[in-house]
Amino acid sequence: MSSHIRKIPADEIMLGMFIRDLDRPWQDTPFALEGFLVRREEQIPKIRSYCEFVYVDPERSVGAARAFLTRTAAPQGDAQAFFAGQESELAQRPVLVLDGGQVVASRELVQAQAVQARARATLEAAFQLVQAGHAVPAEDISQAVDQMVESINLAPDAMLWLARLKSRHDYAYRHSIASAVYAIAFARQLGYPKGDMRVVGVAALLKDLGNLRLPQELLGKGQPLTPMELAVVKGHVAHSVQIVRAIRGLPGAAARLIAQHHEHYDGNGYPRGLKGEAIDHRAALIGLADAYSAMILPRPYAEALSSHDAIGRLLQQAGRQFHPGLAGRFGQSIGIYPVGALVELNSGEVAIVVAQYRTQRLRPRLMVVLDAQRQKRPAALLLDLVREPSDATGTPYRIRRELPNGCCGIDAREYYL
Repeated sequence: MSSHIRKIPADEIMLGMFIRDLDRPWQDTPFALEGFLVRREEQIPKIRSYCEFVYVDPERSVGAARAFLTRTAAPQGDAQAFFAGQESELAQRPVLVLDGGQVVASRELVQAQAVQARARATLEAAFQLVQAGHAVPAEDISQAVDQMVESINLAPDAMLWLARLKSRHDYAYRHSIASAVYAIAFARQLGYPKGDMRVVGVAALLKDLGNLRLPQELLGKGQPLTPMELAVVKGHVAHSVQIVRAIRGLPGAAARLIAQHHEHYDGNGYPRGLKGEAIDHRAALIGLADAYSAMILPRPYAEALSSHDAIGRLLQQAGRQFHPGLAGRFGQSIGIYPVGALVELNSGEVAIVVAQYRTQRLRPRLMVVLDAQRQKRPAALLLDLVREPSDATGTPYRIRRELPNGCCGIDAREYYL
């Protein structure tokens, strides 16, 4: 960051200031990733509600704010101290860290693993109870979702990392949990209060319970469904709504969001053909999370896509299947190389993204797991692209492309303790 950048307490923000950076990751706020000019009075209290201080660029500020910033001496060392060392520019603490020369899970990742294990056990129990015709206890669902919300608030990257992991477990459970994680994280990025995050989490987690009442051969069919079969599968929404409404003690809005999460912005969705703003935004964001999760996880009937390709498909459907504003924000929240993504380097080696940087998002921190011949390395190597590391030939490492999730048989858990 340039030395002229000024650190300003949030209560000193004024019209005309150019906000260059925040005191927290951009993706944790509803603001644009590339900085912005404070043009309206109503922007100021919103910034203050998220930040204790910000970094402003005097040269890109305008009017009285520019005159004030250029006339007043900058506090010595504030910006430099905040960005001293590469660690301070990390958007969040890495999910993997070095300890005694070994790659180990961070404390946040260990905690997130416990939370997701609880969510999986709760979901499995719910599936079994529904199949047996028994009541599902709302308290168990609520507690599992509350823990997910708290974990995502504290360390979203840890939960997102786990949502992308290759798993030998059943797709239905993995997809439901991953959808809930992405939906809660997106709701958080949009600035939703905890109450809405919980409702979104409950709806996303339970939205596919209705699949238990469908012919199971249809769910894993490797060929296109006939019109009659497609109509049967679409009926899972009504089944899910009926099941969730019968769970006494869950938020009433959860069933309504489930009922709408397959509605399309252009009115061509189901079951009611709702259109545009008639669709609850919370249901629309669950629909985005559901579609994204389905595309990046290996399915019985389709190969997994890379995050880049999945986001591309969502954006192609913006204004048709998906709310145009939410689709763009969802892609922005996921990022260019999201934590947990597989990438191929210019050396031919394969790595997993373990951390992103605030201002250099094309140069994340990586864990190299396969050599150029796509053979497993004897030990994982942590590589920080912002430090301009070079391979054995002296060529600086660069990311060549993102790979589909689960590519090359990689299970990231094999590479850390």
